[in-house]
Amino acid sequence: NFQTLDIPMQVNQGKFEYNGLCGYLLKPEVYRRTDKPLYPFVESPIDGVVAAQLSLQVISGQFLTPNRTNVSVELDMFGLPADTVRRRFKTKFLPNDACVVWNAEPFVFRKVVLADLALLRIAAVDAQGVLLGVRILPLDGLEPGYRYIHLRNDFNQPLALSSILVKISVKAYIPEGFGEYARWLEDPIRYMSEIDKRSSQLRQLMEEEEFEEEESTGAQLNKQPKQPGGKQPGGK
Repeated sequence: NFQTLDIPMQVNQGKFEYNGLCGYLLKPEVYRRTDKPLYPFVESPIDGVVAAQLSLQVISGQFLTPNRTNVSVELDMFGLPADTVRRRFKTKFLPNDACVVWNAEPFVFRKVVLADLALLRIAAVDAQGVLLGVRILPLDGLEPGYRYIHLRNDFNQPLALSSILVKISVKAYIPEGFGEYARWLEDPIRYMSEIDKRSSQLRQLMEEEEFEEEESTGAQLNKQPKQPGGKQPGGK
């Protein structure tokens, strides 16, 4: 319903804002394939599509509201049913100021099956749940690093000063148990250096154990009592 300024309307505006609010947007290629239709409720990785992993740290908010109230930032993800995440990630409420510093732990969307269809919603709210500002961003348009995200109002109009400072990291999704191989492929020189360091430490440890064992054997031989006449035990 285009007469209601609700979250679906915000998502629609955010999606087409990435295209300059003109022209048309093609569906992702997996939706246009005729040989293998895409099942929308899929949870496993799609053939030919690399799933993504998003990590976003909310650092601070600037000029969110002129009112004296507590403020917080919410993160939602919209996309395939498996990718949609609602009301899970939220910072704690802090007193409003010109610059509210959360410096929160990163919120991690561990597996996004179809990143081309995923949209990230960042919203600032007060203690009464009133929306102070919102921004909808396509996941495939996010740039990694420290970014100021300028907020919009309910009508998708830019707010003069309201913004949120975040740190964004977008990586390929790596299944559990394959993290070591991924680190090896990302930086093989560092990985080989770590292996050489571990081998050197293991070799040094084995040499120390052999030296301690030799010292222990020599001490036991010296402690054995001598036979009368200066003969060693077992001597003729």
